[in-house]
Order: sequence, then structure tokens, then C-alpha cells
Amino acid sequence: QQQQQQQPQPQQQPQQQQQQQQHQQEGGFGQLLQLMPLLLLFLFTFFNFGGDSGGSTAIYTLKRDATHPVRRTTDGRGVTYFVKGGFEREIQMRYGSAWLGELEGKVENDKLTTLRNLCDTDTKDRSKKAKNAQREGDAQSLKKALVNDSESCAELYKTFPELH
Repeated sequence: QQQQQQQPQPQQQPQQQQQQQQHQQEGGFGQLLQLMPLLLLFLFTFFNFGGDSGGSTAIYTLKRDATHPVRRTTDGRGVTYFVKGGFEREIQMRYGSAWLGELEGKVENDKLTTLRNLCDTDTKDRSKKAKNAQREGDAQSLKKALVNDSESCAELYKTFPELH
């Protein structure tokens, strides 16, 4: 009887090994399926599918450059920005006209952030100059530091008057 019981065991071992291998293969496939969204996201980001046809070129800039020579102005606050030639046709074909409003909102937000940062830097510089002038007893430099408003602050308050 012991021999009869031992004989099926060698047959069961290959079956068990085969089942384990099959389960491991299925598990590997399942893991690949779980990672698929991340892989697709990586590929879309890397190859920039659906994005700007120029690869890493931005859709717009706040300052004119060789890639973005065409001047535009937002409808809301009149913020100037620059785009590539054929911008309107490309935007219309890819995203539709509603997307332009979203883009202009982003342009205005970028301009706000840029102007705030510049204004903050200018204000700190003016404050430092005023403290130095006060410490040295230089009334003329103190008056100049306190009276002069920076261009970036003036543009910030002109473009976004609710902040003043």
C-alpha cells in the first residue's frame, strides 16, 4: 500500500509545479495589467502625445522669443502673451474654441504669479535700501527708496486692481 501511495506523489509533483508556474505567469500578467496605466502615462508624457507638436515647446510665453513671435492679448485683463505662427488654426483643430478661454485664464494666472514675485522682490529691495539709508542718516536716499514704486508693482496693480 505504501508503494501505491508513493506512486501518485511523483505524478502530483509535476502537476503542482505546472500549476504554480501557471499561477506565477498569470500573476506576472496581472501585475503588468496593474502597471499599465502608469506605463501609458509615462509614454504619453515622454512622447507628448496630444500635446504641442513641437515636443517640449510651450504653447505660449509671456515674453516674445524666436519660437513664439506672434503677439496676442487676453480678452479678460488684456495680458500680452506670445504664441507660434498658426496658433489659432492648431488650437481650433486640436481643442476647439472653448479651450482658448481656459488658456487665456492660465496666461493671466501666470502673469499674476510673475508680477507678484517681481513686486515682492522689488519691495524687499526698497525696504532694504530704506533701512540702509535710515541707518546712515541719508534723507535723500530714504525718500527715494520710499517714494519710488517699482514698474512690476505698478503693472501688477494696473492689471489686477483688486489687489491694491
